[in-house]
Amino acid sequence: MAMKAVDGQRGRLVRLVQQLEGCVVVETNSSHAIHIPAASIHATFTLQGGFLIAKDFTTSKSLMAISEFLANGLDECLPVDARSVCFEWFERSLDISLAHSKTREAVYAWHRAETKLASWASVQRAWRVSVQRLWEQALVHDFTYHCPCGNQGRKTSFTNHFRSAHLSFLFSSTQLRRRC
Repeated sequence: MAMKAVDGQRGRLVRLVQQLEGCVVVETNSSHAIHIPAASIHATFTLQGGFLIAKDFTTSKSLMAISEFLANGLDECLPVDARSVCFEWFERSLDISLAHSKTREAVYAWHRAETKLASWASVQRAWRVSVQRLWEQALVHDFTYHCPCGNQGRKTSFTNHFRSAHLSFLFSSTQLRRRC
């Protein structure tokens, strides 16, 4: 009886796979391990009893993945607690990227998700302050980057432009006045 149920589940999986664009099916057993890159949409389907052990980790390459996740609104269907984890992951990934001198990548990821980040920062003061500190430490020196927004003036330094155009929502009005 159990084998018949397993075969039925395999049949469902085969039909489902054919309907999914870019779907990859990997059959594993207890002697296998598989790496699934950060922010990859995936599912685990168990045909028979077993267990799954997962280890989450963050590298400097994780930032763009979580940025795309947020920019595309994939966090919006999650409960508030789970959404909070997404923004904490963004913060942790930003910290790692900036600590490893991946400032250019951090700027692109920030720019990509800026609207969502501004919205979150408006209601999450602790997150806003923490991320503000990360950028302040990273932007001590000016960079020769050109901002991906395309609105940086030719005579404006990257750091000044990025602070005023893309980080202003992290600062209170008092902090902004002090900068001028």
